[in-house]
Amino acid sequence: MQNRSFPLIRDVYYYLKREKGKPIDPKLKEFLRYILSREGQDAVQRDGKYLPLTAEVAREQMRKLD
Repeated sequence: MQNRSFPLIRDVYYYLKREKGKPIDPKLKEFLRYILSREGQDAVQRDGKYLPLTAEVAREQMRKLD
């Protein structure tokens, strides 16, 4: 169901391996920014395999990149 009313979900997690205190590789950071952007989430929606993140969750994850 595309309306998020079905109680079972499957989360997808992505982890970055980097040295503590070191910045994220700029190319990876830009890719993650795209995925979390409206354009990136629209691509997720069009693909149809996963639901896009809510705007609130996308913003929360975007803040973690700063």
